[in-house]
Amino acid sequence: MKRWLAATVLAVLALGTIRAEDNIYYQGPTDKDRKKLVGPLVEETAAWVKVKVKVKGKDTLKQIPAAHIKQVDYDVDGVGSTAFRAPILLEAQAIAADEAFRKLENTIPKDAKDKKNNDFLKTKALKTRDTKMEEALKGYQEMEGKVASRDNAKRYVQYRIANLLVLQSRYEEAKTKPAIEALTKFKDAHPNAWQILPALKTLGKMQVKEGLLEEARKTYEALAEVPDVPADLKQEADFLVARIYLRGERYADAEKKLASVEKSMAKDDPQRAFITAFRAESQIGQKNLKQAEALLNEAIRTSNDNKLRGLAHNLLGDYYRQKGVPAEAFWHYLRVDALYDQDPEEHAKALYYLIGLFDKVKNDPIRAQDCAQRLRDGKYLGTRYQAMAAAEKKGASPGGS
Repeated sequence: MKRWLAATVLAVLALGTIRAEDNIYYQGPTDKDRKKLVGPLVEETAAWVKVKVKVKGKDTLKQIPAAHIKQVDYDVDGVGSTAFRAPILLEAQAIAADEAFRKLENTIPKDAKDKKNNDFLKTKALKTRDTKMEEALKGYQEMEGKVASRDNAKRYVQYRIANLLVLQSRYEEAKTKPAIEALTKFKDAHPNAWQILPALKTLGKMQVKEGLLEEARKTYEALAEVPDVPADLKQEADFLVARIYLRGERYADAEKKLASVEKSMAKDDPQRAFITAFRAESQIGQKNLKQAEALLNEAIRTSNDNKLRGLAHNLLGDYYRQKGVPAEAFWHYLRVDALYDQDPEEHAKALYYLIGLFDKVKNDPIRAQDCAQRLRDGKYLGTRYQAMAAAEKKGASPGGS
């Protein structure tokens, strides 16, 4: 009996030293599928995490770039992996239901019977989306308390709560303020978490969407200053600061920021073309049209990047609208729609202006309606121009001529 008791005590004590079995799912830019590591996540920074794995029977630290991480199932005492994943699965179901709704919304019914069925399925998809969203949010909130014994697990749940609020804010305006508050709280409390870079990017985007340009500028500046931030992300953050200046009509500040970024670039850096395009945007904003067209044509000539060309042709559309030549503006926006639709924000902008141009300049209301319908697609959620189109008065044509 004494031997049995002693063995039991040793077994119980051993449980406290059993290694955590976290599941880390990640996917690099060249990986076709997600990969998985099993082992305790023992160290993290804004740039990477380290996972202790067994290699030939020996503990080895495997480092994964934070940007490659897709999901982590943390091993927490008293919380099984199935329970930990439950809110994540609910969130995935909500996203799938929304995608189904968007697809149905862009389906043209064949007849009255088909329309009735389409409307029924859309209503069902929306109900599923909203129900699963709320269930996921409740699940995360409950999970936050259950994993309080492990800081990085709790931090991850807080991050997912903030992201879910962001997702809900696309459909419920009332969730916008809580989403911004949750992301702000997260970045203040966890400046070195592996989630901090996407958290800051999302927060900045939300702040821009709400017109909180000064707050967004500070967020992107903080993003650029995160220790070990990848050079391309720092450059992107600086670009975003410049674009915020442009959005706020602070054109001199924008040009100064762009000049600073350009100085840090290599001579053959492909991003230089973006600098040129943004300089042109500043000139257009100041109604100085003498140099704008030449700058944009230079940007297009020196780059084969489709996103750059989408940006430049949209700006040429703006240039010709400001010159009072809507027929020429039309062809530039149409190029973006037909050839350079890789950036959802720029494509949304092109569709927005094509609505009015097809209607008023080309006298083609059917194509205008098609552009309006396409602009409602889920791929443009969160874009400025989808929101602008939605805010248009019923019966009016967005975009003007």
